[in-house]
Amino acid sequence: MFRNYLTVAVRNFVRHKLYSFINLAGLTVGLASAIFILLFVHDEMSYDAWEPNSANVYQITTAMELPGSGKAFKSFHSPFPLGQAMQDGLTDVEAQTRLFDQPATVAIGDRQFAEILLFVDPNFFAIIRLPFVAGNASALAQPSAVVLTQSQAKKYFGDA
Repeated sequence: MFRNYLTVAVRNFVRHKLYSFINLAGLTVGLASAIFILLFVHDEMSYDAWEPNSANVYQITTAMELPGSGKAFKSFHSPFPLGQAMQDGLTDVEAQTRLFDQPATVAIGDRQFAEILLFVDPNFFAIIRLPFVAGNASALAQPSAVVLTQSQAKKYFGDA
């Protein structure tokens, strides 16, 4: 039965080439569009799904336009006093933390690594709950404290 359907379909494709091409192109574009839309929605919905309290955590972005350029660009950097001003002025803001990145050179013994370091407030792990292999969420209580991922620790210190 499937062979019969396939034979009829091939004969119609050969007999009506233009209509078959239009139908096949429409089906292809429709399926590709549906797949891309589903992938986009899945990505947007899973952006911060790993965070258990993600419904109550927000990131402030700043949109800036340089004079005369006519182009706006977005950045996750915002003025430092903004977080504390929002916490003091808005009743819905329970806590705030700041995050900024800075290129730096990390020196371990005689080896040097060019890295982009992330600097955060001490209460960062109270808001963003990340699992720790060693230590706990109070790791940033000291001003010179550092938290490393497993891959970074292995890169810097090997198996030590």
